[in-house]
Amino acid sequence: MDAVEQVLERLRHRWPAQLTIAGAVAWALVVITLLTLNFLASGNFVWLLSAFGISPLLLLGTVAVWGVDQVPWPVWPIGVTPLVLAAGLTPSSPSGSLLVSTATAVIAFVYAQLFLLTVQSVDVLRARRLGLVDPVPPTDVHADRWHRVLDLLRLPPETSGVLPNARRRRRFLQVKVLISVLVLYSTFNPTTPLYDESGDAIYPQPVLFGELFHILVFPLVIGAIARSARVAWGAVLVLPTLFGLGLWLVDPGQRLWALLETGWIVLVAIWFWTRAATADYWGREPVEQPSGCDPYFEIRDGKVYRGKGHPDGPRYRSYHESRDS
Repeated sequence: MDAVEQVLERLRHRWPAQLTIAGAVAWALVVITLLTLNFLASGNFVWLLSAFGISPLLLLGTVAVWGVDQVPWPVWPIGVTPLVLAAGLTPSSPSGSLLVSTATAVIAFVYAQLFLLTVQSVDVLRARRLGLVDPVPPTDVHADRWHRVLDLLRLPPETSGVLPNARRRRRFLQVKVLISVLVLYSTFNPTTPLYDESGDAIYPQPVLFGELFHILVFPLVIGAIARSARVAWGAVLVLPTLFGLGLWLVDPGQRLWALLETGWIVLVAIWFWTRAATADYWGREPVEQPSGCDPYFEIRDGKVYRGKGHPDGPRYRSYHESRDS
């Protein structure tokens, strides 16, 4: 996952406009699919449109003006709430088909990732429009196809992306952690099982994990909202322990099926909680040190800001000379 995020980060700074358009189109297609499926079930189109369409667009417009790290607090939770609520659209328990249940759970993660990708691309476009980040120059031409791909993913230090901001990273990780918790809850919820053609209830495997996680979901949600490092470490230790215990109690003939059908969802949740537990920006204000690999910073009054270039470069000096004059 980290490797995919690194690749998307580099592509986003090289082609922010193209990724913004692609992400917006893909996100719109997912929204239309969700609206269609839920409209056929509930018939309340106005509420669904306002919940899954209008509030995220409001967040995108705010990011285009102020940036992710300066979005006012009420706008951010309102905009990302549909991402979290979409996790509740996953089936309350796995279906009889491994493909159907897996695809339905994946769509919640895809919906969130597409929107977060679009938000980050809009933020890069804003930074480039304000001159905070220079456009990436053309890559060198190589005859070898593999080297051409590497050139596209390579960002020279002189044209690197926006300095990673603790508030920005914390906000994105918080959304991902909440989504992983609610996907687990929706998948393993023992109170609303599905039913097969004969009318028998279908419960997720392992059943013990679902019953215990149903008790833990509220503390985990509160811990994610409060960005508690203790809750994060507790989730890292408790989730694999409970899942392993549940697998041990499952019938040996169903262990592999349960591991394939629901194990990856637990693994994703453990991964995001691990990142939250080990991140220096989760639950406390970090001391951000400027990196020599990223020239786009400046220090004023002991705080790190996104700057105009190298501190010793002519562009940096001309910028501060014009500002002081």
